[in-house]
Amino acid sequence: MMRWLSAYARCGVAGEGVVEAMDWSWKNTADMQRGLALATIGPVFAYAVAVGIFVIQYLNWDGLVNPYGNGWIIVSNLALSISIAWFQLLGVAAYRTIDRQSVDIVKTFE
Repeated sequence: MMRWLSAYARCGVAGEGVVEAMDWSWKNTADMQRGLALATIGPVFAYAVAVGIFVIQYLNWDGLVNPYGNGWIIVSNLALSISIAWFQLLGVAAYRTIDRQSVDIVKTFE
């Protein structure tokens, strides 16, 4: 998943199809794999918090969730929104990093 983060930005900027953008992203993020893995810890944790709260609400474990009313649903929606926005920002940052590397290489050989 982390190696395909830049595919969404590539689709929007280059106008390529999904398969081509995912292939491009996979090929160009090999050197950045460790950095991307560390960067995705935060959004994965926020996503896990959101899903965990949704599951607890679905199972209706009243003792864990309902003493505070529906506040946990707001927290889970907030965590889910933050994780989605964070993943999008990481994707754009990864795309920009790859794009700048390729521009620097082209300028070097001109």
